[in-house]
Amino acid sequence: MIGWPVAQSRSPHLHNSGFEAIGFDGVYLPLPIPPEWEHFYSGKVRDLYRSADRPGLVLMVASDRVSAFDYVLEPGIPGKGELLTTLSRWWFARLDVPNHLVAGDVPSNAMLVKTLDMYPIECVVR
Repeated sequence: MIGWPVAQSRSPHLHNSGFEAIGFDGVYLPLPIPPEWEHFYSGKVRDLYRSADRPGLVLMVASDRVSAFDYVLEPGIPGKGELLTTLSRWWFARLDVPNHLVAGDVPSNAMLVKTLDMYPIECVVR
């Protein structure tokens, strides 16, 4: 258990844990990240956090930010981070290959993952 406060999602379609984004007026705000998790990288859509208490692991949080052609666009899409994470978890559960996902009680827009050496390869499907 990492220690997020419990809140309910306002998304009518995505209810897969007690840890959800808090929404009001169509704007979704992430729950605060516990202080033991230090932010160390932000990509176009995902933010990465590490903790001295959990060496070798990274908390990968998918935001509601929208990226197109290497630009972050405004406004974000409410619930997008939660949906991206749900899709990723669905594929990891069905593919019979080793992956970096670690079981953990984290918000529905986040995954606890092993640190890996990155190969700078990108695949875009449209």
